[in-house]
Amino acid sequence: MKTTERVEQAFKRIKELLTLVTDWTKQPKEEDALTKEFREKKLQLIEDLYKQLGELNDRFMFTHESEFKTKEYVVQYDALKKKIHDLEK
Repeated sequence: MKTTERVEQAFKRIKELLTLVTDWTKQPKEEDALTKEFREKKLQLIEDLYKQLGELNDRFMFTHESEFKTKEYVVQYDALKKKIHDLEK
């Protein structure tokens, strides 16, 4: 192979690599309907879990200790926080 052919092939490989990098870093212009719906449902689930967490806190603060013990509160609180954390990933 001649030097000019090697240089031309190297330029072609560089061009291919640059197009791959631009494709990987480019953000999609429009999301498809399924992805958009999935993201909205996920956000709604997270919002609902935060509401449940608030209700749990209210229940713990304003009920008698005999009805709702601290251990039950901690178990339920940790379960809700874990669900929220998993969905926010």
